[in-house]
Amino acid sequence: YKSGHANGCPQYTDNDIESILQNIKPTLEALQDKKLQNRSYVYGFDEVPAHCEPQLRQVFGAVKEAFPGLNTMAAINWEHLPTDLPLDIWVLQYQLFDQFGPEASRTWTEAGKDLWLYHCIEPGGPQYLNTFAERPSIQGRLLFWLAALWEIQYGRPTGWLYYEMNVWKPCNGPTCGGAVHKHPIAWLSEGDFRGTAFTDWPEANFIWQGQYDTIFANGDGQFVYPCPDGPCGSVRLDAIRDGLEDWELFRAVGSEAVPLIKRVVQSPTKWNAD
Repeated sequence: YKSGHANGCPQYTDNDIESILQNIKPTLEALQDKKLQNRSYVYGFDEVPAHCEPQLRQVFGAVKEAFPGLNTMAAINWEHLPTDLPLDIWVLQYQLFDQFGPEASRTWTEAGKDLWLYHCIEPGGPQYLNTFAERPSIQGRLLFWLAALWEIQYGRPTGWLYYEMNVWKPCNGPTCGGAVHKHPIAWLSEGDFRGTAFTDWPEANFIWQGQYDTIFANGDGQFVYPCPDGPCGSVRLDAIRDGLEDWELFRAVGSEAVPLIKRVVQSPTKWNAD
């Protein structure tokens, strides 16, 4: 529902805004019928630069005016956000919470707004916790220990966003090594690895295929797999579940949990996977 881009920002006409509102209305009414409106939100302006603030105000301002009780959310990595933005949930890439310092978001949460964190293909350096397939699965759990530590110490974050669960983009042409035929995952039935835990799964996930055919991230945006009987989970997804349960437990324990958490994780780059 945008009419193009200018200077790196989406551009919206009045007709675009009206289309957005008309699209939201029936979905919100269905959620209200099921009493789920408090768990819903409108997401947009993914990782836009700070000079796109006028467009964010234009669209989310219209959403808040039309649907005052509907939350708005955006993953935007600005160091400071004005508290009068028509935005309820600010989602910040998790290592930036440490880089900017907790004071950068203090006025935001003091204004009664929420701060969530997120990870994706970034931060991708090996010193950072992430959930790529090559990483020890404990890293996915420790992300939420870190979130719990910060929430106990600073009152934020109160949530975590992840952008996708089932992205599956194997190579589809010669520029990335040869097209892969999509089919349900299966155990290897021939060769030296027959009867082992090895499968025929094409692990390389070309998440930006079409734009960048040589960039792949194994496991990024992908925590479930297409098994013969339907989607099946992964060890990495189990680790995330455990981490979220740990976060709830630490939240209940409060400040007494801090020394225990710090024995394992202190910051995005200071952690112990042993």
